[in-house]
Amino acid sequence: MKITERELFWLVGILEGEGHFRFYTTQEIVLTMTDEDVMMKAALIFGKLTGEYCSIKERPRLTTGGLTAYNINLCGQRARIVMQAVVRHMGDRRRQAIWRSLNRVKVRNRLEKEKSKQDLFELMGLSTPKESV
Repeated sequence: MKITERELFWLVGILEGEGHFRFYTTQEIVLTMTDEDVMMKAALIFGKLTGEYCSIKERPRLTTGGLTAYNINLCGQRARIVMQAVVRHMGDRRRQAIWRSLNRVKVRNRLEKEKSKQDLFELMGLSTPKESV
């Protein structure tokens, strides 16, 4: 089922502000927020766009303000369909994250990033920032 232009741009706005795009073993979009009505609308649009039902999960923990958080997680083909639909309308940072995901660039954890940084400093013959005085 097709979505309207209005629905597409509404979804772009929500994903620009609250979406997370990544690749671990497959492409993934994560959307988490405390507004259940907004999450229901996002799930409906995701479903129309991908042709498959999109579930909303209640997160087990509450936010610091005591509100319940809701989560939508799209993986694989469903995530790729959404990414391809919204990528050209996203800001630079999100667009880069989408292209990294679509090109299967894995997200590195903080320790891997730190190790890469240390290796780079060593190759350049420099001390790491921790070691410099």
